[in-house]
Amino acid sequence: MVATLPIIDALHQKTSVTAIALHPTLGKLLIGKKDGLVQIVDLESEQNNIIATINVNSQIIDVAWSMDKIVVLDETNGLHVFSNDGEEVWTSEFDAGGAELVVGKQILALDGIGTLRQFTLDGQEYESSQRDVRSFEMIQDSILLITENQSVVKTDDHLNIVFERPQRGEIGEDIVAVGSSQGSAWFVAREGHALVPGEEEALEIEFYLRQELLDRKELKGRMKASISDSLNHFIGLDNGDLVAVNQNEIQ
Repeated sequence: MVATLPIIDALHQKTSVTAIALHPTLGKLLIGKKDGLVQIVDLESEQNNIIATINVNSQIIDVAWSMDKIVVLDETNGLHVFSNDGEEVWTSEFDAGGAELVVGKQILALDGIGTLRQFTLDGQEYESSQRDVRSFEMIQDSILLITENQSVVKTDDHLNIVFERPQRGEIGEDIVAVGSSQGSAWFVAREGHALVPGEEEALEIEFYLRQELLDRKELKGRMKASISDSLNHFIGLDNGDLVAVNQNEIQ
């Protein structure tokens, strides 16, 4: 029989947990929930004390730490920043609510209708934005966008377009994933549509350095997971394979 992981009794939730974030140094955990509540937990206390709560009255999409500030994206209202004791610092309302959040040197937030917006940590919104975005990934000092029409766009850290990948396939393609590969390289995983119904579709990964295509390799399954650092890149496929990338070669 498979063992069940133990539950932390003090942190047991009555509603679904939708997001969590651990501060890298302060020993504090954020727990975001479906009912719009965010709990701030002191993990260094004996009883894992909840030291403050935040309620935005809408399902929490994601939470993150930015230095000692708390960033919250919710499904209905948009973007909020709070102090580490739960006091609101600033907020930006999104008409279509929030969909995706990444916090780094700036705050990137995708709203519910595909507009990617960027904010400074003190709440100033940049003039530049990108529309019709399905999802995005940060890589080094750039941002990779998958658009609604299956294009891949690379921007600088101010959302100005620096490269747009040419689309491939006689009858179109689906972009499965984008992200970092080894070192400064990045990848696009694609699925080319079959010309004849019932035939196998082309599953491939492309490797780029800056704006240059380095190589293109066939995959034996659809990419489901990817993780990389300066030396390694591992890819998980839906057929059960875990493959390693070495100098843009599939091992």
